[in-house]
Amino acid sequence: MTDKNTDAVLQEYGQLAGQYDQRWSHYIQSSIRETLKRTKLHANDRILDIGCGTGVLLDVVSKNEPNARLFGIDPTTEMLAIARKRLPETATLKQAPAEL
Repeated sequence: MTDKNTDAVLQEYGQLAGQYDQRWSHYIQSSIRETLKRTKLHANDRILDIGCGTGVLLDVVSKNEPNARLFGIDPTTEMLAIARKRLPETATLKQAPAEL
């Protein structure tokens, strides 16, 4: 995760974090809709969102299944800061690349 291209991408996502949800709202909502169509959620499920970004998917899951245990990883600090504000305190969020 130390090559210059990766660092540039992470920096760009960090700068876009505050406007990411609005800018990509159609894509995000379509992705969530399709993901939930393919996923059967149950009350005590554990949900891991790799590349959780601002936590929109986990937020929808928490509203549909309040007892689900939520986990998210994302390499971008700024995205996770937004996710932490959005999600219940019981959600576990970690900064990490998906490759680990």
